[in-house]
Amino acid sequence: AHVDKDLRSPHFSDIQKQIFDRFYKSIHRTEDGQLYLGDSDSDPLRVNLVAFETKPKKTRDSIILKLLHKPENVAEDIFDRVGIRFVTITRLGALRVVKFLKDKMIVMPPNIKPSRSRNTLVNLESFRYGLNESLAKFEAGTIGEEALLKELHAATGATEDEEDDGDLNPHSSKDYRAIQFTCRQLIKLKNPLYDELRELKTLIKQNGAQEDIVKAVEKIDLKQVQREARFFYPFEVQVVDQRSADENERGRSAHSEYKKAQIHTAMKRVMAGFVARD
Repeated sequence: AHVDKDLRSPHFSDIQKQIFDRFYKSIHRTEDGQLYLGDSDSDPLRVNLVAFETKPKKTRDSIILKLLHKPENVAEDIFDRVGIRFVTITRLGALRVVKFLKDKMIVMPPNIKPSRSRNTLVNLESFRYGLNESLAKFEAGTIGEEALLKELHAATGATEDEEDDGDLNPHSSKDYRAIQFTCRQLIKLKNPLYDELRELKTLIKQNGAQEDIVKAVEKIDLKQVQREARFFYPFEVQVVDQRSADENERGRSAHSEYKKAQIHTAMKRVMAGFVARD
């Protein structure tokens, strides 16, 4: 019922397009085929990418499975029906992608859901310390630009394993490394019925019609018809470097293991009386 009665479902393609378009406008390739995030080849904020991926529409079975594995879940709480993934060459590149998205207002920080934001890719406290130290040496002239970049790359160490705070997906492996957050975008959908009714009223006034039809049409108050529907829709952004992306697809972090854990949890909830206890 939660899946079928979501009023936004018929408009999913339009929702998906509006969200993706904000990102696609900044995704380009150089003449030699290098994928990058930026306004142009010469953009100082440009970040070279290994891959840029958008998540296909979730299947009905996948949505139902997700709703079953936690007692409090309903359709409104599925935040990753629309998903975007950046794979960068380095961890420093991953931080630069986040900065680009913020600076260009492709992602609006006030619309980010804090409880669904997680960073297991870069130890930010260590990076800030390393950044300040390296910049001080660079400004003092003791190191050059090449050495500065080398030190910054070295400062992007992995985070410590985080404790589960209850709000994140319990099936995500602790070995999974990524920067990920849920954002919300204001979606605007035109109501075609509004323009059609306005056109109908105009035609009847201009061309005339039976008196009862004219009276019926005059009763239609366009002020009561919504011209445009507006609502916020969530989407998930994930940023990861190439090495971590490869490691995430192996062992306990693999997507297949994630799906197995989901199925096992849902099975124990729905069929507890028929499933042997661990």
